[in-house]
Amino acid sequence: MSSLSEQLSSFKKKVANQPVYAKPQVHTSASPTASVRSNTPNDPASAVSSPGLTLKKRRSKANLVYSQPADSGVGTHYLSQLHYAVEYLKERNEPKTAEEIASYLSTPLTPMLLKLLKKNDRIYYDERTETFAFKPLHNIRSAAGLLAYLDSQKTHTGMSIKELRDGWPNVVAELEELEKLGEVLLLRTRKDGIPRMVWRNDKSCNCFIDKEFQTVWHEIPIPPTLDLASELGKYGLKPTSVDPSTIKRPTAPTAQKQKKPKTRRGKITNTHLNILRDYSSMKQ
Repeated sequence: MSSLSEQLSSFKKKVANQPVYAKPQVHTSASPTASVRSNTPNDPASAVSSPGLTLKKRRSKANLVYSQPADSGVGTHYLSQLHYAVEYLKERNEPKTAEEIASYLSTPLTPMLLKLLKKNDRIYYDERTETFAFKPLHNIRSAAGLLAYLDSQKTHTGMSIKELRDGWPNVVAELEELEKLGEVLLLRTRKDGIPRMVWRNDKSCNCFIDKEFQTVWHEIPIPPTLDLASELGKYGLKPTSVDPSTIKRPTAPTAQKQKKPKTRRGKITNTHLNILRDYSSMKQ
């Protein structure tokens, strides 16, 4: 027993005489990867402690799109400048140089913007004078040009005043003057009386109608709207909204030919037998 106690006491003395070394401490900041990993669904403790934070991080990670670059607004800027330049040329209605357009836009014309102006469908670029001009839907800018265009048409087709206004800003005022002179015919809106369509007034079609005929014409009674269809039907007529090919006109009854009755003959059989003879003459 004494030997064991001596051994224990000697062991304690050896341990007490050993030098003591301090444990080094490494201070490291938590990386975002470690924080995200700690909040994954595999860690039940973190999911229970902060469910709202985990859901927000999942949503932000799902909304990231790595295949598209950030929207810098450069393309939108070019399109805006191009729109303002087209409207400027449309309002001025005359050729303008690049310097005049840049002065209106208050910005220098970059090579990209110049390229867009030259390739635009609504802008005409003259390489000889290096000017830009607005290109309307119809190259009609005056009353004389409109009358010449309408006279050149093979059919009396009307023109939309909205399309004419594209290159002729004061088209309505000049069309009203032409209407007073009897040169054109205008179709106006029923509510506001604003001109919508214009036709050439062919004066060769004007003819004199006797007043007596006009009086008789205006004295013809017109049935009410509800009875108009039935009144037209009495005379074999249809409203203009009905296809004329579907109108059934009454036809005069035609005399039907009587068919002659056909005499039926009995079918003769056994014609191949030549041994039969006629003995009817031997009757007494």
